[in-house]
Amino acid sequence: MYKKIIKSSPFIFFALALLLWLLVQVAYLQNSHNTFHFDDRYSIVEHVPIHMTQFSLAGLWYAGESAYHAPRPIPSITFAFDWWRGGGSAAAFLQTNRLIHSVNALLVMGLLLLLLQRHFNRSSTLITLAAFAAAALWALHPIQVQAVSYIVQRMASLATLFTLLSVLSYLIARSSGNTLVKISAFLLCLLSLLAGVMSKELAWITPLLLLLAEYCVVRNRAVPLFRSQLDRAVLILPIITAIILALLAIAEVGALGRYFHSFYDIRDFTMEERLLTQPRVILFYLSQIFFPLPDRFSLEHDFALSSSLFQPVSTVMALLAIIAWCAVAIYLWRCPGLRIVSFLMLWLPVTLSVESSFIGLEMVFEHRMYLPLLGLAGLFAIALVYIVQRGEKVYWPAAGFTTLLIISLLVATMQRVPEWQTTEALLINSTQHAPNSARSWSNLGRYYTNLGRYADAKPAIEHAMTRAPENASVLEAMGTIRLFEGDPVEARKYLIAAYRTNKTGHSWLNNMAWLHLEEVAIGMKPASFLAKALDFTYQARELAPFETRYVRMSAVVLEKMGRCADAYQTWQQYLKLAIPDAERVKAETHLGRHYRVAGNRCQLR
Repeated sequence: MYKKIIKSSPFIFFALALLLWLLVQVAYLQNSHNTFHFDDRYSIVEHVPIHMTQFSLAGLWYAGESAYHAPRPIPSITFAFDWWRGGGSAAAFLQTNRLIHSVNALLVMGLLLLLLQRHFNRSSTLITLAAFAAAALWALHPIQVQAVSYIVQRMASLATLFTLLSVLSYLIARSSGNTLVKISAFLLCLLSLLAGVMSKELAWITPLLLLLAEYCVVRNRAVPLFRSQLDRAVLILPIITAIILALLAIAEVGALGRYFHSFYDIRDFTMEERLLTQPRVILFYLSQIFFPLPDRFSLEHDFALSSSLFQPVSTVMALLAIIAWCAVAIYLWRCPGLRIVSFLMLWLPVTLSVESSFIGLEMVFEHRMYLPLLGLAGLFAIALVYIVQRGEKVYWPAAGFTTLLIISLLVATMQRVPEWQTTEALLINSTQHAPNSARSWSNLGRYYTNLGRYADAKPAIEHAMTRAPENASVLEAMGTIRLFEGDPVEARKYLIAAYRTNKTGHSWLNNMAWLHLEEVAIGMKPASFLAKALDFTYQARELAPFETRYVRMSAVVLEKMGRCADAYQTWQQYLKLAIPDAERVKAETHLGRHYRVAGNRCQLR
């Protein structure tokens, strides 16, 4: 058996590629039962331009040019296609996410196979098996679940797809002796780069990856490495330019610096704190990769900020570890024959350089390891080949360990995927992983308030209030709870404080309508304030036309105003929306009990 794997087989790649595809389908079999969450609402559920009901190129174009994130038209086009084919169901979107992840797994396998063949300077079934094993580890690792199950993170998976395709096609172009193949591959490389940056800004690191591919992979054994001073400048100048631009942004110099600093207006940390904390965050990601227990993954994580290099002391240790990693990679880059190892080592910091640097994004998000994980997978593949080459005595232990690892990751991912079936399960999991995070408690509390489960919402919002007493969302949620408890005076205080903190949102408008209803009901305000309440509901519905509770609130206000026909028509609109069966029964019972409709006449009982 050992002798057979050393020899090359022309069919083994396709068999292993098919097996890899099937493994991904098994791992994410339950994914289609999941639903929309969090930012999916803004980019998909409430974003009307992607709600294409009849397929047309004009509809796809409109979705792209009206993307919720303007620089990312390609994901928006795919969202419109999925909305059309699935009628707005989450299952269609998740099926596409799984398809993209499956294609990415095959691209990872193809890229790693090319790298291994260049590193070992030959082809063999052993090398193909190692590329397959590493791609399986990449595809089945539970840290990837967020990028696949969180629908809006299709932006990251599409950017990864086009980045991988760009690097792979560049290497094919540089190694092919056929002029037609070379031109076609270079064209595909350029088109993929453009498609990547139109999927997510992460893909702007692709030119740096292409430089690495040239100077580490194509010239793996080249002596000398640089053929001229111009050749040296092609590598050095873009890197120096990127460093200078980053320093200008950090120093808040010019329009670029002001733009990047503006990201921090909505954060509870500074750029300095983010820069100091990110090395520890990166080591945390690595700990999740090497110890991938399902309960170590979550949408939220408690992460204490670093206020200086020694507060906490792990900050400087993490920074030194990253510097040491990069130093080893640069040293290996200077060694002919080891530059592909350097390429895989440098892949990690380069692909993290956008989302784990000075840009004011959230501190921790697991999907940021989606593309960087390829570097570690490639190093695993090289190590596996070296180990198996030592002889038949280590073949079976290595094969057994790798098989067990793949199965373990498959099981861990299968356990984690169902966590995304309900928003409630995700939010509860977040509070367990991040009990000191105001946002995790606020998200859970606001979720319950939106469902009308105020008794469940109150303890969560109280937790959030102790950690972020001036947060607008927390203040608004507490105002809603006070309304439910029958205290409109306190409710108004919280809702006005929320407005002063962060102006208005559609949920705030709806809550203000409810507040006016309660104030009129107890005589605090005259009946004329019902017109203002109705105006609030219409504003909320205009901002979020698919939020069913806003339609219901409009119907209730119209009812209180005595406008029976308008109220009845609005109730009918509500019943046509996607509402839970229990709510439908409740609304129909209400109509039967309180309305008498005959012809064009409507009367409240």
